[in-house]
Amino acid sequence: MATREQILIVDDQENNRLVVEDHLRKLRCDIHGASSGEEALEMLSAMKPDCILMDIMMPGMDGVETTRRIKSLKAFEEIPVLMITARDEVSGIQDALDAGAVDYLVKPVEQTALLARVRSALRTRHAFQQVRDLNQDLLAQKKELSNFTHMVSHDLKSPVVGAASLFNFFLYRCLLYTSDAAAERSSVDLGGRRIIK
Repeated sequence: MATREQILIVDDQENNRLVVEDHLRKLRCDIHGASSGEEALEMLSAMKPDCILMDIMMPGMDGVETTRRIKSLKAFEEIPVLMITARDEVSGIQDALDAGAVDYLVKPVEQTALLARVRSALRTRHAFQQVRDLNQDLLAQKKELSNFTHMVSHDLKSPVVGAASLFNFFLYRCLLYTSDAAAERSSVDLGGRRIIK
C-alpha cells in the first residue's frame, strides 16, 4: 500500500492555513501546519514533506529565508515549495523563486488553481524521485559490471599469462636444444679441422 503524500503548510495566520488545508482535502494526503519558518524547519527533523506551501510574509523568518534554508539542506533540496502571497507582496516573488520556490499563488487562494499547482508539484517531485532511483540503480549496475569485468579479465589473464610463460619456456628449451645439438654435431678431428657429422 502506497504511503500518503505529506504536505506542509507554513503560514503565521491560522485561518489561512485552515482555508488551504480545506482546499487540499480532495488530494487525500496528510496535511501538517507550521505557524512560522522556524517551526517549519524544526518539523523537518520529524517529517519529510512531498510539497511545502509557504507564506512569504511572516514575522521572524519570512518565507523567502525559510525556503532558502530548506533548499540548503541536502535531504530537502528537491522538495517543491509553492509560495503563497498577498497581492501587495508580488514584488517578493522573484526573491522567492531565486531562493528555490517552484511556483506561487496569490491570496485569496482559489481551490482549482491550488489543486492544479500542488498536483503539478507532486508529479514533478515523483519524477525527480524516479530519476534519482534509476540513477542509483544504474550506478549499482555499473559497479557490478565493473567488478564482473575485472574478475573476468583476471580469470582470462591468468591462463593467457600461463600460456605465454609456457611458450617462453618452450622457446628457451628449443634454443638450448638447438645450441646443444649444434655443439654435438660438430667435432674436431685430429688435424684441428671442424667436421660436421
